[in-house]
Parts: sequence; C-alpha cells; structure tokens
Amino acid sequence: MPRPFTATLPLFAMLALVPAQAIAGPPERPSGRMVLDEVVDGLRKYRKEEDDAKRIAWLRRLAPTRDPRVASVLEDCAAEGLTSDCWAAASELLKRHYPPRP
Repeated sequence: MPRPFTATLPLFAMLALVPAQAIAGPPERPSGRMVLDEVVDGLRKYRKEEDDAKRIAWLRRLAPTRDPRVASVLEDCAAEGLTSDCWAAASELLKRHYPPRP
C-alpha cells in the first residue's frame, strides 16, 4: 500500500535540516612507504645461504607462517634430498606445519 504524500512530508523536512556531508570522496594520497613481505625476504635469504644448517634454520623460521610458497620450497627440499639433514628437517616441518587435509 503506497504512503500518502503527506506522510512523507515530515521526513523530507527533517532531511532538509540535516547539513549535507560528502560521504564518499577521493582517496587520500598513498603513504609512499614500502611494504616488506617477510616470507619473500626469508626465502631469498634461504636460497642465498650456502651452509645447510643455516638453510634449515631459515626453513624452521618460515614454516610456521604456513605460506604456500614455503610449502613449495619444503617439498622441493624433501624431494631432492640433497643431504639427509635437509630431507629430515623438510619432512618434519611439512608434517608439523602443513598437515594433509581430510
């Protein structure tokens, strides 16, 4: 049932008394700050490292993030099995931080 015009008249009068405010406007300027992706930085340092013990330390630091990029590196390390320490650490980290889904 449509409302009669006289019923909506008080609503229009109230809206006329409210000062107009811009709800949307142009976005603020970008801050210019750089965003650091810690996983990318950690993986870069992992790949740059030549000592296996330090590489494993980087993997132990990155695995709790549960980032798929880290899982890919762990799978590569487990599959390649360059050293038994690297293979064991990668397998253990995969089991602990990336359990299979049912």
